[in-house]
Amino acid sequence: MSSKGLGAIVASGVVGAVVWAFTKAAKQEAEEQSAQGVVYVRQPNSGDTRKALLGGILDSVLSLAVDGVDRVPKPAPSTGFPTPTPAPAPAPKRGVSGLLDLIGKHEAPGGYDQVYGGSKIQPPKPITSMTVGEVLAWQDRSVAAGSKSSAAGRYQFIRGTLRSLVREGAVSTGERFDASTQDRLATRLMERRGLGNYLAGKISETEFAQSLSKEWASLPAATKDKKGRAANGQSYYAGDGLNRALTNLGSVISAIRGIG
Repeated sequence: MSSKGLGAIVASGVVGAVVWAFTKAAKQEAEEQSAQGVVYVRQPNSGDTRKALLGGILDSVLSLAVDGVDRVPKPAPSTGFPTPTPAPAPAPKRGVSGLLDLIGKHEAPGGYDQVYGGSKIQPPKPITSMTVGEVLAWQDRSVAAGSKSSAAGRYQFIRGTLRSLVREGAVSTGERFDASTQDRLATRLMERRGLGNYLAGKISETEFAQSLSKEWASLPAATKDKKGRAANGQSYYAGDGLNRALTNLGSVISAIRGIG
């Protein structure tokens, strides 16, 4: 038997004895008062002292019962190991926008109005306020003036690429070359480079990454560069004196996986 069980039995017996003694004393005193036929307000006497003593014993015994039997269990001792932290929920899929952000961040940190830094002629106003036709006209003038590149916008569209998008009906020359138009056209370039085939499972993420590196020089080649050299983190156009990779293949693959 546990010490708590023994304490409960002892406490129960003592409580019973005290209650019997207290009841007997009270009965005897009541009989004495009845015999005398006197009713009065009593003053403390030896009988009160006896009751107080018995009450104190009763309180002590009841306290023993509470402490020895009914006490709330102590918390279980620590095991010394930290409480496991729930694993964070996986990041939600970002769709094509995540890949667009990766490309835009490295192609044009300055955003949608950025143009090639070595342009001989700057645009007459922010290109997001110009029409596609006006941007093409400025690109032609800039190249004619000796600029090595006509790249414009967040995704650095060169004039040949922008004209090809106009020809296939992806955009008209009268549309404003704003952020929305640039995002739409960049997505169209992704589709040219195999976005639909990747989503359909027809090409691997590595193949898609390799194809994207041919469109955006800031992305590293995944298998080999334009000269047939094995990819080693360099741009597909490495060695042309103008382009270099500005991110790593792991970041590109991660963004591709985030598409869906």
